[in-house]
Amino acid sequence: MSEIDKIYGYAKSLALKYFTADLSDEILAETQVFERIGKDVRLPLHPSNSIHAKKVRIAVFLASLGTRLADEIFVPFYLLPDENQDLPEGIDTVTVMLSNLSQTDPKRELHLRSVLLAIYPEEQMKVAMERASEIATYLYFFLRHLVSEDQRENFRQDILQLCREAVLSWDTLRPLKEKVEPYTETEEESPKYWLPAELDAASQARNPQANGQPNGLGSKPSLHSLKSAKGIKLVWPGFSYGNKVLKQGFMLLESQVERASEEAPLKRNVRAMQRASPGFPVLPNRRSITKKSKFMLTAGD
Repeated sequence: MSEIDKIYGYAKSLALKYFTADLSDEILAETQVFERIGKDVRLPLHPSNSIHAKKVRIAVFLASLGTRLADEIFVPFYLLPDENQDLPEGIDTVTVMLSNLSQTDPKRELHLRSVLLAIYPEEQMKVAMERASEIATYLYFFLRHLVSEDQRENFRQDILQLCREAVLSWDTLRPLKEKVEPYTETEEESPKYWLPAELDAASQARNPQANGQPNGLGSKPSLHSLKSAKGIKLVWPGFSYGNKVLKQGFMLLESQVERASEEAPLKRNVRAMQRASPGFPVLPNRRSITKKSKFMLTAGD
């Protein structure tokens, strides 16, 4: 579990480093950028330096990163590139087969996974690192407008390093006797599977101010809030070990974004509309993922 904690800890540290800083008026004037990103991730992302807006920026980063890692890196076996393949990125028939087999016949799943992992280990690592670079590039172009201009190059390098570290950490988990795999869906929103998303600064005591102002991110919601508030967004995947929950995932609750939802969008002026985020990248289409979470499987499946 230490490797899973390390990946998440690294991701959260970058989220707090880059998405709690005040953005310049020039960046905030690009209202269409915020609208596009908010629409894509389905979160109330407003062009503001309020505490609530910063919390949403943190959630956007963690959710975007966590989903891509779960789909493309946290898989049991990487298919080698084949121009004749037309499969969803990261999720393929081998991944689904092993996931289902781990529940019905764990010993056979372990044997098959061991055989697969022994095939072309160098090529496996090469494919994984290529995927890490692709994820880092995607996230940089997708989210760079939410980062201060003077920090964007550092952000790009740190994201790449994070994705590479995720590959190395996951590589130590793939050969384990019981199969470790991420889950992004469950039958219920329960503390058994999910914790409220951590959008507060754990280092607040050591670094109480950011840009000379209190960061004010506050504390995370209590655990029982999952029973009384609706979860609206996966922020970080959970992990299973065999048929048991190894590490709960993080779910964003309505109560965590309702203040951001109440913020009135800044009024656009003609100049802002004309500028309309020059150079905003055209993001690649994500192909639909058909893999079922093991915690969504029923007796009839």
